[in-house]
Amino acid sequence: MKTKTYLSLLAAFAASALVAATPVIKADSVTFSQNTTTRLVTIGYTLEETDAVVTVDVLTNGVSIGAENFANIDGDVNRRVVPGDHLIVWHPRASWPDHVFTNNEVSVEVRAWDVTIPPDYMVVDLTATNAPVRYYVSTNALPAGGLTNDIYRSRKLVMRRIPASGNVWTMGSPESEKGRVATREIQHLVTMTNDYFLGVFPVTLAQHQRVIGSRPSGTTVYENEYSQLYGESYENLRGASVNWPSTGHAVGDMSHLKKWRDLTGLDLDLPTSAQWEFACRAGTSTIFFFGTETNKLANYAWCKENYNGQQRCVGVKLPNPFGLYDLYGNGWEWCLDWTGGISSDPVVEPVGPEDGSLDQNRRVGRGGNNGGGPDSCRSAKVNPQPPTGGYGYRLLCPPTLKW
Repeated sequence: MKTKTYLSLLAAFAASALVAATPVIKADSVTFSQNTTTRLVTIGYTLEETDAVVTVDVLTNGVSIGAENFANIDGDVNRRVVPGDHLIVWHPRASWPDHVFTNNEVSVEVRAWDVTIPPDYMVVDLTATNAPVRYYVSTNALPAGGLTNDIYRSRKLVMRRIPASGNVWTMGSPESEKGRVATREIQHLVTMTNDYFLGVFPVTLAQHQRVIGSRPSGTTVYENEYSQLYGESYENLRGASVNWPSTGHAVGDMSHLKKWRDLTGLDLDLPTSAQWEFACRAGTSTIFFFGTETNKLANYAWCKENYNGQQRCVGVKLPNPFGLYDLYGNGWEWCLDWTGGISSDPVVEPVGPEDGSLDQNRRVGRGGNNGGGPDSCRSAKVNPQPPTGGYGYRLLCPPTLKW
């Protein structure tokens, strides 16, 4: 009996050791002070237990002043930090000229996020190799005016965390949906197992040129450098020597995605067809994420109705409920999968067919293009394309945090 008791205690200890520590902000450690001459605000805090992504909110009379009013905050905030004492600095003059906080007028809330469930937005700096990645609770919190600033279409990459884990949803389209191609859009239940980050915008010409050093060859005409990139081949992006899904997320040594990974230190890739459609639908089940009214498509997409012969600037039209832009129209986007092989059987985290023999060795394109109408700009629409053909792309990142 004593042996059994001893073993059970060891088992209990081992089990407790496997439970991950939870990051916490030490009680009463948060400090707030303002220099009366420079107006510079300093916020101090102590993180305990384990690493975390730390964010802050500033409140007056218990109400947030709005993230856009302290988006110029800096220091050990909006990024992953280690346990210990930390400082945050904020200059209110940037948003509230000459503002002075009096006693008890202002308070701050410092939050520690588990690194497995970070804030919704991730911003990657494309101007330096392995530059720090920042995390934000909303686009309002992005420095320099948020998404309306062109730096987020050129020098930075903004990604949105897609809350997919544990979701069971219906992929494909019903038989009654206009424009449906039955063999590629058979409805079936899909179970998602992991969250992921997905680009708020498709990759732009400016971003692609910054990372790759060149633009795709061909005759594609761009409105400006902030237009959605188009005309890039799947083989150039991932490498002709790799073959999803048999080689997994490996990419070729000379591929464009290898350059993206080398620059950012992140395991960037294309989304699967299921990941793209789940993010596009954003919890909806209608033909479009905004409903069924085709006359509203031009509010969300550069399409046949408003096409001017060029690839258009991203982020101008309205986003979907997850805050993703240009999912419809403008340009087809590559996904990882081969086309074909869809059935009505339920599937968990699908990766598509093992090879391209089921549909003339073509890969999945999603979203429609700028000359397309409502039939091609649908959430379920799958467009087959040879891997040597030209499309645009939207980047995916697994939910692993970078320092």
